[in-house]
Amino acid sequence: MTTLQNNIITPPDKRRRRAAVVVYRIRKGRTEFLLVSRNSDRNQFVLPGGHIHPGETPQQAAQRECYEESGVHIDVQSHLSQYNHIKRRGNVKPTRVYLATPISITPSPEGRDTHWVRIKDILQGNRNTPTYVLDLLKRANNRLPKPARAA
Repeated sequence: MTTLQNNIITPPDKRRRRAAVVVYRIRKGRTEFLLVSRNSDRNQFVLPGGHIHPGETPQQAAQRECYEESGVHIDVQSHLSQYNHIKRRGNVKPTRVYLATPISITPSPEGRDTHWVRIKDILQGNRNTPTYVLDLLKRANNRLPKPARAA
């Protein structure tokens, strides 16, 4: 179970920290967000993200993970949120989430399926997406400049 929290987490223990990214683009006047298929369930779509490697900043990890999982090089705009990614065994992985725009798009090096979706697509059930991802997309959409907000 994953919960979304506003507080910043700096774990004193050795929990593996994660970074994720909400990537958006404007197409035909509408905001689209990037989702990738999950490794463990190819029918479920999530935000690009993963572990922060030693010596890597959370922002660098978000850029690297986004490219590895989706083939999209990004320009990180700002910090968006922080939440605790809680795995099935109860392991807590603090995850820092960034807002970004695409610079270039190539096929996913990991072979994952990628989709550009509108929030409306998820709300209508056209994508199998966890609730916390929808919450992050809504939060990102609210941070976008008025002309770029999703219709």
